[in-house]
Amino acid sequence: MASFRWLALGLPVLLLLLFGAAVTARAWFSAEQWYVVEQGSPPRPDEPADLRDVSFRTADGVRLDGWFHPSSNGATVVLAHGFGQGRLGLLPEARILADAGYGLLLYDARGHGTSEGSVTLGYKEQLDLAAALAFVRGRPDVDPAHVGALGFSMGAVALAHVAAEDPELRAIVMLSPYPSLRKILAVSFDGWGPLSAFGARLAAWRRGTDFDAVRAELALPKLGPRAPLVIIGADEPGQHLMDQIEASLPPDAAMWRVPGAGHGGFIEVAPEVYPSRLLEYFGRTLRPPAATAL
Repeated sequence: MASFRWLALGLPVLLLLLFGAAVTARAWFSAEQWYVVEQGSPPRPDEPADLRDVSFRTADGVRLDGWFHPSSNGATVVLAHGFGQGRLGLLPEARILADAGYGLLLYDARGHGTSEGSVTLGYKEQLDLAAALAFVRGRPDVDPAHVGALGFSMGAVALAHVAAEDPELRAIVMLSPYPSLRKILAVSFDGWGPLSAFGARLAAWRRGTDFDAVRAELALPKLGPRAPLVIIGADEPGQHLMDQIEASLPPDAAMWRVPGAGHGGFIEVAPEVYPSRLLEYFGRTLRPPAATAL
């Protein structure tokens, strides 16, 4: 009787444990696929013209590759792409800025394109962006006082952290940032609540990701007195996370929720307003007075 009673009590517990382990393992396996990014040389676009091949290294020794486009208006913008995109991910924004005379650096973050390293979902990508800014500022054909940055998703979160430690970065545009890596994983892997989220975190932990270092919601308040521009899609999943981003912004920051847009793709749904918003912001915050007056 005692053994039967133990079996009656223990079997459900064992089944629950096995179920929980299976859910966690499945989420872990799914999250591992996030880090499988197809790499290779990106096709060179016709526009912007005069893209020059460049390479530079991060503080932890990772070689990053990209394209540099020289400025004709005295200002330069570094573009930090999102997860899985590579340097071509922000090509629409690059064309908008290049047509207006801005210099550009489009680079492959670690684990993307032809760059070295592995993806960490916004953690070590902060080193990538810091190295990109240092590389641009060190060029003899760039005025370091007129360098800004634009980031999308993972790149936007990296930008929030880098800008918080870089008071000389005057122009900061973040497209579809998320408040923290923990919260975006919870939304992306919400099938079985904490079990799924824990499985997703295992994939990040295995790569040494520091979750406390990927929290844009803590970095954004440090951007004042600068006024960053944040653009998100009004139809992007997880609007409650976007509310948290808005609540974290410093005074005078601008946040635009693009009607009809999801996670990116703003140029497709707002082909006239989106470029004008970008150019107005960079023209106001970044361009030298002489260039602005032309």
